[in-house]
Amino acid sequence: MPRYDHRKCEDDQDATRMAETILRTLGYTDLKLGSNALNVQDQYTPTQLLKIAQHAERIARWARAELKLTK
Repeated sequence: MPRYDHRKCEDDQDATRMAETILRTLGYTDLKLGSNALNVQDQYTPTQLLKIAQHAERIARWARAELKLTK
């Protein structure tokens, strides 16, 4: 089994995990389907925004690669 690389989005489970990380960074504290509690934050730190952008880019790269495979 290849070693897990947290910097890559390699499948739908990675995409889900990274999307959950983005939501947590935005302040969502309860990620159960259908019921999300939001801890409202007035502003985000540059570190939080960078983390969101990194995860979103990883998900986007994976999704683009998946789309190419289906064409």
